[in-house]
Amino acid sequence: QRLIKEAAYYEKEVLENEHQLQQMKSDNRDPYDIKKFQEVLGESQMMIPDSICRRDKALTDLKEFLTTLERQE
Repeated sequence: QRLIKEAAYYEKEVLENEHQLQQMKSDNRDPYDIKKFQEVLGESQMMIPDSICRRDKALTDLKEFLTTLERQE
């Protein structure tokens, strides 16, 4: 449950940060601020595949555990 929420949170964060970055560019903000915010956005984007991978691994582990329990009964 937590991993599903985590992946959804990062996806939402990326969308919000992309919007904020566009707003910063439209407002002609300091190039340094824009560059740093792009780095923040990049970090959020990198977390999405990681979260999905951990979620999928947890799901696989759970299925294997349930299969093992069924065999023991």
